[in-house]
Amino acid sequence: MNERSVKVRYVYDFNSRLEDSEKIFTLRSDNTLAINFREIPNLSQLASIKVEYSLNPNEKRYVYLTENKIANIREGAIPNIIGIEFIEVQRKEIVYRTIKGVLQNNLLVIVSASKTKATLPDYFREIEFENGYVLQK
Repeated sequence: MNERSVKVRYVYDFNSRLEDSEKIFTLRSDNTLAINFREIPNLSQLASIKVEYSLNPNEKRYVYLTENKIANIREGAIPNIIGIEFIEVQRKEIVYRTIKGVLQNNLLVIVSASKTKATLPDYFREIEFENGYVLQK
């Protein structure tokens, strides 16, 4: 990465009515970033940490570090040791899903669902289907 500065935004719980704050950090020579949790203002109301960095002048990336799926609602404390790997070129792959259904009268019934095996980690749940779907005319 050419750009060594990383913008860190502290996102506070919505109900605390605190304004988010941000700070600029510089990556160390080993591409790590150290955030001292004792220096984070209002740590008890911290909901998430947004890390934003630029790969080049045209491409910016960001990630939220949180204990839940909502960036501005605090449900638990963020761990005080977090490892982040900064990646210049992402690995990509395509996963194909096959869903088979049968028509019974006016009802579509899902009989099977599968997907191709992925080499990268899959962080999403399996798709859940209803017992049947009424077809609209």
